[in-house]
Amino acid sequence: MEIALIMMIPLLLWLISLYWLSRWTKFWMFFMINLGLLIGFMVWMTQSELIILGHDEYGLSRLFLIVKVIIGHVIAGFVFAFFKRRQLKPIQSE
Repeated sequence: MEIALIMMIPLLLWLISLYWLSRWTKFWMFFMINLGLLIGFMVWMTQSELIILGHDEYGLSRLFLIVKVIIGHVIAGFVFAFFKRRQLKPIQSE
């Protein structure tokens, strides 16, 4: 149960990021560039022989590297969305 909850955190952060950026005029361009980067990375990771991984008999190093990069990408997008949301939010006067 705890593993499922931990695996849901990146999905939740990604959905929050999408919501925060939804009012941004360049949202779709940002979304498509990030999707292209992610797909390109996944293709590169699954199709190439990575020398940096060394001997990887079962492919676990590659799998964990893919998971780390996806989580890092989501966290970077979340941080960007947080600051972009603050920039897009109108200043409220009292």
